[in-house]
Amino acid sequence: MAGTTVQEALASLRRRADEDFVGDLGFHGMGRHTAELGVLGVKVTLTRARYPNRPDGIDMYAITISRLALDHRPDDPETYEVLGSLFGDDVERAEERQGGPLVRMFRLTAHSS
Repeated sequence: MAGTTVQEALASLRRRADEDFVGDLGFHGMGRHTAELGVLGVKVTLTRARYPNRPDGIDMYAITISRLALDHRPDDPETYEVLGSLFGDDVERAEERQGGPLVRMFRLTAHSS
């Protein structure tokens, strides 16, 4: 991703997740899409799928953020820069989930529009 900004890299990540979801009707092969953002020192994984994984499940994003060095959990500034770049004003709806000692995990219901 050399030469791209954080916002461009994350916009591409979300676009790929959305395209996979729409192309696969959101409940077959869930694609995990990953971007390493060296400038922030984090790795971001984004999946869009139905939870539970069946046609009547809720359309949601799952976001995992970890530090590239895996030395500690990502701090708030880089975490919220990532979430804000991915979801704009909808970042306030992101719910943090229980993660491990080195990752932060979030879920966000997708808008059906």
